[in-house]
Amino acid sequence: MHGAWHGGWCYGRVADQLRAAGHRVYTPTLTGLGERSHLLTPSVNLSTHIADIANLIRWEDIRQIILVGHSYGGMVVTGVADAMTDRVSALVYLDAFLPTAGKSFHDILPPEVALAQVQSAHASNGLTVPPIPAAAFNVNEEDRAWVDSLCTPHPLRTLTQPIELTGNHSRIANKVTCWRRRILACYSTALRVP
Repeated sequence: MHGAWHGGWCYGRVADQLRAAGHRVYTPTLTGLGERSHLLTPSVNLSTHIADIANLIRWEDIRQIILVGHSYGGMVVTGVADAMTDRVSALVYLDAFLPTAGKSFHDILPPEVALAQVQSAHASNGLTVPPIPAAAFNVNEEDRAWVDSLCTPHPLRTLTQPIELTGNHSRIANKVTCWRRRILACYSTALRVP
């Protein structure tokens, strides 16, 4: 599961490698982003994104799934795992935010970062947060222009809606948290990138 501003496109290379090794792989794009940006409405929120993935799993009849969430995607995969525990065999958090019941993505961020995102959404009447440049996330130089050209504004309500969790996700025994860098530092740095 991709992070904020991105889409399934950002995992195309990884998906190709996994498929070549014989794995069944999905790289969905969340409503309102990437090739689904035309579906953006004021009602798109975190629950919408959780439903996007839950419905994919249900209609594709996916079982024993390994859910991987990057950055904001950690919120989504946790919500999906909580709702569909019987279908999830493992959770992988890749530089991801780990949610707590009743807290939003903005509750996890430093207050000044969350405030800056809300203020940046004023340009879209509070609908979206503009993308952060790929350079702020240490994307390699040869891919930065490509990433910047495909990132889309992110629906603000997905960042402000508290996640509803029953605690079922904590029953999933296989969980891995991978940190390549300090993600909060990247968000804070991004506030200073023009």
